[in-house]
Amino acid sequence: MGRRDSKRSFRQLSNLSKPSLGDQINQCYDQGLYQQALTKLKQAQKINQASDISLSEADILLAWGIDDSKQGAYRKAEKTLRQAMELGAVGEKGEAYYWLAKSLVEQEQPQAALDLIQTAFETNQLHKQQGGCYLKLLVLNDRLDTLAELIEAKKHRFYAAQLHWARGVLSLHQKSPADALTHFKKMGNHITPGDWSSAWTIYTKQQTDQWSGLEQPLGLSRPTFGYSPLSNLTPKRDKHPAIVRLALVQLAHTFSDDFSEHIPLDALPPAQKRAVMVLETLRMIDEDEVHDAAHLFLNILKETLDDFPLLQELHDPLMTLAGADAMRTDEPHCAEKFWSRLVTPTLKDPQIAIHLRQAMFENGSEQAAMGLIKQLIQWVETQTIWSDQQRRAILTQLHCWTCDHLINLKKIGQAEQALKAAIKLNPDAAPVVGRQGLLAANRKHYQQAIPLLTQALKGGSDFVNIYETLTDCLEKTGDTATLKQIRREYGKAFGDLDTEPDIPRWQEIFTYRLFFMLQDATGNLDRKDFPSRALKIFVDAVTDTPNKDQRVTFDQTEAADKWEALLAPLSPAQQVPVLQAICLVIAIYAKRKKGVAALESRYQAQLISLIDAQPEARIANLVYLAVKETKAERLTPPIESYLRSTAQPYQAIAQLQLNVRWFVTTPVLLPWIDQALAKEPQNPLLLIAKATLYPYQTREYQKFFDQGFDLARRLQQTDALDAYRDEEWLQSQAMTRSAMSGLGRSGRPPSMQDMVDMITKMAQAQFGDEIPPELMEQMILQMLAAEMGEAMPPGGPFGNLPGGGGFPLPMFGGFEDESDGFEDDFFRPLPGARKTKKSKRSKRS
Repeated sequence: MGRRDSKRSFRQLSNLSKPSLGDQINQCYDQGLYQQALTKLKQAQKINQASDISLSEADILLAWGIDDSKQGAYRKAEKTLRQAMELGAVGEKGEAYYWLAKSLVEQEQPQAALDLIQTAFETNQLHKQQGGCYLKLLVLNDRLDTLAELIEAKKHRFYAAQLHWARGVLSLHQKSPADALTHFKKMGNHITPGDWSSAWTIYTKQQTDQWSGLEQPLGLSRPTFGYSPLSNLTPKRDKHPAIVRLALVQLAHTFSDDFSEHIPLDALPPAQKRAVMVLETLRMIDEDEVHDAAHLFLNILKETLDDFPLLQELHDPLMTLAGADAMRTDEPHCAEKFWSRLVTPTLKDPQIAIHLRQAMFENGSEQAAMGLIKQLIQWVETQTIWSDQQRRAILTQLHCWTCDHLINLKKIGQAEQALKAAIKLNPDAAPVVGRQGLLAANRKHYQQAIPLLTQALKGGSDFVNIYETLTDCLEKTGDTATLKQIRREYGKAFGDLDTEPDIPRWQEIFTYRLFFMLQDATGNLDRKDFPSRALKIFVDAVTDTPNKDQRVTFDQTEAADKWEALLAPLSPAQQVPVLQAICLVIAIYAKRKKGVAALESRYQAQLISLIDAQPEARIANLVYLAVKETKAERLTPPIESYLRSTAQPYQAIAQLQLNVRWFVTTPVLLPWIDQALAKEPQNPLLLIAKATLYPYQTREYQKFFDQGFDLARRLQQTDALDAYRDEEWLQSQAMTRSAMSGLGRSGRPPSMQDMVDMITKMAQAQFGDEIPPELMEQMILQMLAAEMGEAMPPGGPFGNLPGGGGFPLPMFGGFEDESDGFEDDFFRPLPGARKTKKSKRSKRS
């Protein structure tokens, strides 16, 4: 075979393996490559091979036009579909009419679409499958009369589903929703391509305020497992515009959930997306989520204002409330962002400016805050509504605030200059005196600062920096007695709840409940602290070491002689706590030796004899009896008599139990506490009192303690909150006793190793066992240094460790709060603002 014959044979073999033009056209058609299919069709026509091809140009154009319409290219689809129809292609079921009509409607030409379909219908060219399209176009063009006539006169030209839909729509128009629902439920199938038949049932229910039960079909319900928005919808329906619109209406009416969880925002047209964001903002406001609502509002404001001009009216009230909410949740940076939008150069709302200044202070925006204060000063100086005294008071506070910001900027000299203006206006005002103390403390003139800061607190200053600086100064100067007094007197107002309770020293001594601690506590006493001196008499008369129950033997004669000498010069009012202390120390610490019971009864009798003249002696005796007795029936006569004599017996029994708690943990008063709780189960003081009947760490204690505290906090019941704080302190005492219990059993003075072991045990009780050894060592050194009254060297022996350098370790940290810092009606809280506690107190004014 020659070379030429070989090439010819190769071409023939290649042609055999290559798809025919017909196959290529079909392949392009199936893949949606309509332009390529037309090109190849023209090639086939040019070489006279078209006769072997099943697809025509009209077929390709029809498919192309339908595809363009589905993709949203409506103008192009219209042109292509018209070309297909001119070539005679309308589809097996008249699809060309539907998609051309849809393309016209989407181009806002509903009348043209109706003319097209109506002509086809009247000339019998419209397939029955597209009858629903004709009916919908009549509704869309507000031709309901024609619709009603058509479905009666030509009902044989429509399917049953199409007729039910039309009758349902007419029933809605005639205000007959029940009939409409009956027809819509009978539809069964969709009446136009891609239709969702359930939409009409849901729409009718929404229009008649039947909102319940629609979450499931709209994909708004939350299955218990595997939930995601619209997860229970099929892929063909999960982006259906009817679902989106109806879900949007549902959420807009019920505000039952977050819009963005259920509405595919990215798939929405811009106008609908803006509407959803506005509705989500309104939902948040409705749910009091004003903080988040304000952030969303600011994000969408510019792009939505043209569509929703009324939205602007929400701006000021929303920013006001959101700022207040941000301050309550300790987010001053957000409050500053919100409130800054409300302050104008002419200062139309000085109240907002006052609160914005506070937010700026907490956020550290010192320069901006001073600029705002300058505006306030200028505004105040132009007002005529106040007396001269009121104006001077307001200006004094404003100048003090300027001083605060300059102190924060470490510009002490400028702060002193700023304060001079306040001193000139009102030199004796508490804010002015307090700032003088702050400046003195800043220069480390602690002895000068302490009386100034104390005077400011006594004058009514509620600036937390003054309180904290005063306590810092007292700590630095080692004046622990004054520090304790200041914390007790003022700490609660500043959220410093980790303070010792305001109880007499002798009563506090009983809370130690370890004999060697009792010995230490009675070492140095005030000469006029008669009850504590009675305890010291008992300690000095002890003749042996304590047993495991901390009980001791004491010389009864020696103690009695000294007690009589102590009591003799005292008035009846002074004798009551002394006699109670004597009875209690014998009952709790004395071994039951011969003569002890008689001695105890002797002093109880003296206490009882004072009841008529001194009513507090009655409660003192009841506390002693509750401490001494173990059986409730022995207490029945005196307790019942006492409760009958009080106006509030339930509060009285609760307070009695809380008094007993200072000395022992005993369930002896349980019957009366339970009886009171049966009448008042939501009484927080009774619940906390019941908790104290049980030892710490027990389930019962924690249960009633938590219930009582939650109620007290919600109701803001002062006596119950005070009882809670006392319990917090007693718990810390219990932790200390637990750590020191080994020392108490040893019967000898504690060694340095004993102290180290005790501190280790306390740290582990507070922080758990998994404390790094090096950190534990550092904590021990610091606490020992603090115990000995010595300062830790800078950096400390472990200064290279994280937290090294003598950082304070709050072993029994309490709760913290903050003060508004406003001393005049001009500085009042915002309307509707609620004060809540914060977990972290901020050093702000």
